[in-house]
Parts: sequence; C-alpha cells; structure tokens
Amino acid sequence: MLTDYRTVLREELARRTAINSSYSLRAFARALEMAPSALSEILNGKRPLSFKKAQIVVKKLCLSPEEQEVFISSIDGKYRPRAKKVDQLGDLGRDYFLDKDRFSLVADWYHYSIMGMAELYELPEQIEIVAEKLNLPISKVTDGIERLKRVGLLVFTDDGVLKYVDPVTRHNSEIPSEALRKHNREIIYKALESLDNTPRTKRDITSMTISINSKNIGKAKEKIAEFKKEMYTLLKSGADDCLDKLYNLNINLFPLENIGGNKGGKDEN
Repeated sequence: MLTDYRTVLREELARRTAINSSYSLRAFARALEMAPSALSEILNGKRPLSFKKAQIVVKKLCLSPEEQEVFISSIDGKYRPRAKKVDQLGDLGRDYFLDKDRFSLVADWYHYSIMGMAELYELPEQIEIVAEKLNLPISKVTDGIERLKRVGLLVFTDDGVLKYVDPVTRHNSEIPSEALRKHNREIIYKALESLDNTPRTKRDITSMTISINSKNIGKAKEKIAEFKKEMYTLLKSGADDCLDKLYNLNINLFPLENIGGNKGGKDEN
C-alpha cells in the first residue's frame, strides 16, 4: 500500500535493482527525467519533489489513478499550487494511462494482442506458440515485446516471466489522430477477417441502424464506456487458470450521413 512519494520512489528503485543488479540510481533518474543528484537528494529527504515534477513521475512509474492520488497528495502543501487539485491530473477512471509518444510506438494491433497473450502463455519462453496463435513471424513478436517493455506495458516478474502492467488502456486526447485511427482501422480489419473465418458460435458481429437525437451522443459514449468495463469483468470472471482464449471487443457508433465541416475527421481522434 502506498504511503508517501519518497517511499514509492525508494521501493521502485529497490524493485528494479532486484530485477537487474546493474540498474543504478542514474538509470532510475533518467527513466524519471530527473537529474541523478536531484533524485538522490529527494530520496534522502534533503529536498522536496515539486508538484510539476510529480505529475511527470506518476506517469513514468505507471501508477494507477488511486496510487497517483496518494503520491500527489503526499507532497507538502506549500509545494502544490492551490488552484489545482489531484483530480485535474485527468479523469483516468481505472484505466492505464498512455501518453501520445508511448501510444504511437504500440499503435499496431498486435501489441495489445501480445499483452493479452502474456496472460495465457509464459513469455518469452513460449514466444513461438504466441507467434503461431497470432499468425505473426517470431521476429515481429520479439520486436513487439521489446517495444511494450520500453513503454512500461510489459514487465518481468520475480520469476522472469513477462506480464502486462494493466490490460485496460485508455488513450489521452493528445494522441495524434493518425496513430489512433491506424489502430482502430487495424482492429476493424481483424473483425472483417473474423467475419469470414470464425464460426458464428464463436463470435458476435451485429449492428443496428438508428435515427437519433444527436444531443445524446455524449451520454451514449459514456454508456458504451461503462458497458465495455462490464463486459471486461464478465469475460474475465472465474479462476485465472480458466482463461484460454484472446478476444477483442470492438464497438462502433458512427454517422451514416455526411457530416460537413470536417472531411475525413482529420482534426479529431
């Protein structure tokens, strides 16, 4: 359980050092985008962590929303701007936060599939099985694993097995629209492949056309977000050893008529 930001930093440094004995404070500082001397003084209680720097650190450490709140709240009040509150760090819900640079690196569909496969198979030991299941060259899976490790979405456990940090990701609105469109486009293509190759008993690809009150779009998107979380909980229910397949839940809500003023949606995600 988190207590204060210094404890979090010390424990994280110790965890990384235990995994890699050559991991140094200098490497940790580089990962947090801090000067080694500044980090050393913070860890030893000789200087405080600023609110601005804390906002960067919580994302670099891949902390959950609840952990971010505890971390930020532990900063001495005089070092925090009075006009800002912890909840202004972003409405992240319970999702893992990906900034625009990290998402751009893993926008291809197979990165998320590799993350899911890490729960079904032991990586990297069973990488050949994962490559076969995803119909990908082993080299592509290997490269994908390295990118996921680089952005912090896959980490080594004490047993030397790769596991994802959190299977649910939500993308910041700052993500370049082309990267997000590329990802969604590839997922839709995978759905088309499944339409032709997967028995109906193993999939559900349906749709309905509705005349709507467009003022309700915002509420509809909120309901869709809630539904996805409910489906995630349902489909993951049961003992861990009961998980045996990798699926994608893809929901589309879009206009069938021409929406003027933004051809191609180039300035939106």
